[in-house]
Amino acid sequence: MTRDEEMKKEKDIISIALDSLSRFDNVITNTQKKTFNFKGRKSCDIASALITELYPDGCVVCDPFMGSGSFGIAALKSDSIFYGNDLDNYTFSVVKVLFTKCSLDKIKEYFNIISDDCKQEIMDLYKTECCGVINYISKLHFDPEGTKGFENPEFFCPTKHRDIKNNETIVLSAACPICGSKHKIFENKDLKQIEYCNKLNTTQFPHHELIENSRINITKSHGANKYDRNFTNRAKYALLRLQKSISNLPESIEKELLEQCLVASLTLARICQYGSGSEYIYQVLRKQAQEKNVWEIFESKVNSFIKFKQEYSYTQLSNVTLGDEKMVLSNKDYREFLNGYLSFFDVIYTDPPYTDQVPYLERSQLYRDWLNKFSGHDYKLTDDMLKKEMVISNAPSRVKDKLDSKQYYDDIDEMFKTFYKSLKPKGRVILTVKLGSKKYLLTLAEYIKSARKNGFEYIAKYGIDKKDPTLRKQAARKNTMMNEIIIVFTKLDADLCYWYENDKDVEKYIVGNIYTEFKKNNFISMNKCVSIAQNILDKDFGLKPSSDLQKKIEKVINDNFCVDNHSLISLDTNKLYIDNENNEDLFINYMI
Repeated sequence: MTRDEEMKKEKDIISIALDSLSRFDNVITNTQKKTFNFKGRKSCDIASALITELYPDGCVVCDPFMGSGSFGIAALKSDSIFYGNDLDNYTFSVVKVLFTKCSLDKIKEYFNIISDDCKQEIMDLYKTECCGVINYISKLHFDPEGTKGFENPEFFCPTKHRDIKNNETIVLSAACPICGSKHKIFENKDLKQIEYCNKLNTTQFPHHELIENSRINITKSHGANKYDRNFTNRAKYALLRLQKSISNLPESIEKELLEQCLVASLTLARICQYGSGSEYIYQVLRKQAQEKNVWEIFESKVNSFIKFKQEYSYTQLSNVTLGDEKMVLSNKDYREFLNGYLSFFDVIYTDPPYTDQVPYLERSQLYRDWLNKFSGHDYKLTDDMLKKEMVISNAPSRVKDKLDSKQYYDDIDEMFKTFYKSLKPKGRVILTVKLGSKKYLLTLAEYIKSARKNGFEYIAKYGIDKKDPTLRKQAARKNTMMNEIIIVFTKLDADLCYWYENDKDVEKYIVGNIYTEFKKNNFISMNKCVSIAQNILDKDFGLKPSSDLQKKIEKVINDNFCVDNHSLISLDTNKLYIDNENNEDLFINYMI
C-alpha cells in the first residue's frame, strides 16, 4: 500500500475524531486553575474526548512536556495509561503532590495544627477597626509610589479605580457588625500598624538576584530582579511564619502538599495589580496596587488543593514517582526520558515548549527558589536545565543559543526525531499549541517540515479557540488562522518515510522536476524520469548514480505518478500537484 493510500485511511479516522470535538468548549476548570500558578493549561475534556474517540479500548499516552498535567488527567479519564515528564523540578513537584494519594483527614489535621500555631499571629498583622470594633484587612488598595502633594499619599489617596468605592481602600475580612459594611477608609491607626510591621525581622526572607528577562518583567532597571522586591514587610513576615509552622510538621506527602499551598500563595501575597491573578508575577507597580491578607490566601489555596484531590480522585495513585500500572511521572530532560521507552507509546499527546515563548524555568523562579531555601530538598535551577530547555529567551545570563527562532526550530526538529523512536508503529503525535499571529504560518510550516523529515506525516489541524462550535468546525476546514489548535501527525513505516538529504525534501525535488517535463510532454518514459532525477540528485545533493539510488527514485515515481505496462509515466489524476504550480510552499497552498 502506498503512503497516499495509508494516509487517506488515517485522515478519515482523524477527521471523524476531530469533528466529534465540536460539542466541547475549550475551558479550564476553576479547580485546575486554583491549584498552582501555571501558565498554559489545556482542556482536559477536549483531550480526553479525542483520546477516547481514537482509542476506545484505552492506550499508552505520553506527555514528555507535561506541565500542569492536563493531558495526564485526560488519559486517566479515558481509561488509558499515562507517562508524564517535565524538565522543571518545581512543576514536577506540584504535579507529583497533586497526583499522589494522601489522607485528606491528615491534611485537615495538619492544617489545624498550623492554624493553632500561627493564624492569630498572622491575622493580627492585618488588624484594623471599623466603628470601634476590631476587624481584619483582607485587601488594601494603595499606590506604592504615592501621589505628589500629599502626606503618606500611597495609602490615603491612591489612584482611583473601580475597586475603590467612596475612597474606601480597605476591604475587610468580615462585615462590620455595627455598619454592616465590608469596606472602610484607611486611617492613621492603619498607618501605624504598617509602620509596626515594617520593623519586624524578615532577614530570612529570600533577597537574592533573579535571572533577568524583560519579556516577563524581570528587569534590573526597576529592581524586579530582586526576589523580595514585590513584597511588603508584613507579607514577608507572614510567609516566613507560615513556613516555620509547616517545617515543624512530620515528613509526609501531606506536609509536601501544604508546603506547595504556601508556595502557590506567593503570587497573590506579593504586591500585585488590583484584581490581578498570576499573569504578571514580577511586574513592579507604581500605581493601583493591592496587598492581600496572607493567611486568607493560604487557607484558600489549601481548600483548592483539597478540592482537586476530591474532584480528580481517579488520578490519585499510591506511588507515582516509582511507577504505577496507570501512571509514571518523571523529572528529566525529555530526550533522556523518551530514550528509555523505545517503540513503546501509542500516542504522544503534548503541548510542546514553548510556542508562546514563555520561559517557564525563569518564570518559576519565585516558587522554585522558595522551595530550594526552605523545603530541605534540592530545587536548584541548574545550568544544565537552562541549556536543555526548549525556549526563546532574551535573558542576558542565558546561553546564546536561546536567543532566536532558528535554534527553536532546530529543537523542534530534534523533538520529532526523538518522538519517532519512542512511538509504536503507526503511532500518533497530537500537539495542542498556541501560535502567535506574527509567526503563525512559519511556525506551523516548520512543525510540518520537521515532522516529515523525521518520519511522520501531517494529517490535520483543528482550531479550538472559538467558543461557537459551528465556527470552530468551520475553522478546522478553512484557511483560518486559529490561535489555539490541535495538530495531528502519524508515524510512517520506514519504507513510507519521506526522503530527506541535507535537510531538504528530495522527493519534492524529484516530483517537481518531473512535473515540469509534463508541461512539454503528456507521457514520459521511466528511463527519462530516472535520468532527470539522477542529474538533479548528483548536481544538488552530490548523490552519484547507483542501483540502490535508482530503486529509491523509481519508488518515488511510482508513488507520485501513473506508470503503465510499457513503463510510460503520466500524471496521476487523483493528485493535485499544487505545490509544483508556483514557488509557494505546499503548506501555504494546500494544507491549511
